[in-house]
Amino acid sequence: IPQCTFSKENCAFDDDFLQRVDISYGYCYSFNSGVNNVTAKNVSESGPYYGLSMTLKSDTDEYLGLLSPSVGAKIVIQPTGALPLPSSEGFAVPPGKDTQIGIKLKKISRKGSPYSKCASSAADVIS
Repeated sequence: IPQCTFSKENCAFDDDFLQRVDISYGYCYSFNSGVNNVTAKNVSESGPYYGLSMTLKSDTDEYLGLLSPSVGAKIVIQPTGALPLPSSEGFAVPPGKDTQIGIKLKKISRKGSPYSKCASSAADVIS
């Protein structure tokens, strides 16, 4: 990740990213993971200058044919603290392409009894 900014400030690689190894995808980097006593970051303004902006480098000489037949990156967007699952979630970004993604969080709260049969947690469904 040769370049990274969040809300117009440079990212601090050691503080802002959690690195792990995935058996199918190799090195995985989680931004804003909220683990290891790192406070999660929030953004209050919209637009390309206030979110996360990164340049990714694909080292094609590090790819292992059968284990990783395609070159590029897999992007997974999940809640802070959640474990990314690139084999079942996300989308692929090929090398040499400019990709822009805009997302907005929409939180839905469902009313439970007596207003509906919706449960407020999984434990309510099981019991």
